[in-house]
Amino acid sequence: MLRWLVNERLGGRFEAPYLPDEDDWGQGWRARSIVKTVAITGVDTVVWIDDMAVRSTLVRGLSRAGLDPSILVIRPDKHTGMTLRQVRHAARFIEERIESRPTADGGTSIETTRSAADSDHLDQPD
Repeated sequence: MLRWLVNERLGGRFEAPYLPDEDDWGQGWRARSIVKTVAITGVDTVVWIDDMAVRSTLVRGLSRAGLDPSILVIRPDKHTGMTLRQVRHAARFIEERIESRPTADGGTSIETTRSAADSDHLDQPD
């Protein structure tokens, strides 16, 4: 589709290559993109929210690249999107990873500041 856009609609008027690799849009391109980003940035936590996410593909790619971040994959319904329960789950996952990171003074948690209103709002049932 991108090739059609560039060649047909734009008349081939790109001065630079528009696809870094022919395989970039093949099966598993989303997971490969995450693996490349993790390798470049060095992040230790990944939350992948995608209705077409395949956790095993991501884990396999990260393992092959020698990377071992904490991973949460959420597959929301493609028609309705994420539920509040899924959002809370992702938030808890991130908070747990932040709290367990070593601090400069050798501790293992950080103080999180959240207003009482925010806390009450997040803890209401769906």
